[in-house]
Amino acid sequence: KTDFEFMSENIKFFTHNVTDGFIAVHPTDDIIWLIYQDENRIEIYNKTLELIKALIGPKEFNPEYEIREGDGIEVSYKVRTRTYWGCFYNTNHIYILYFGECSGFQKQPVNLLKFTWDGTPIQRFELDRNLYTVYVDPEEKYVYGTEYIQGDLPKLIKYKIEPW
Repeated sequence: KTDFEFMSENIKFFTHNVTDGFIAVHPTDDIIWLIYQDENRIEIYNKTLELIKALIGPKEFNPEYEIREGDGIEVSYKVRTRTYWGCFYNTNHIYILYFGECSGFQKQPVNLLKFTWDGTPIQRFELDRNLYTVYVDPEEKYVYGTEYIQGDLPKLIKYKIEPW
């Protein structure tokens, strides 16, 4: 039997990866960020994977789950949320796109959050476009990103970063 056939016969529930996320690793120090896309949470680890700090927010909410039946039984979100989506980092800072509590790439202001690698928030930029990728130039003066446009190709956008 194939692995899939074995799993189909023996596993009664299918669980989505309900905590999608991505990692950012400091280029020279031993700092690893685990950024959850759906849980409004960031965890910072050292190189031995010891949790150093957890960041919750900026808004606190708890996603609800449900059991759905179809070809099988699956555990999933009642409403799919997107909180953090996309990041860029260099040796000094990490920039993360923050959607807030929403159900996807909706037309709403997206925030770009700037942190130090120890988790200290530095600045919040409210963007007027619905970006879903981000790049910051080496001097940290400009932000480039692609705007999500449903049914069309993404549009390249450029912002000048205004220091506080």
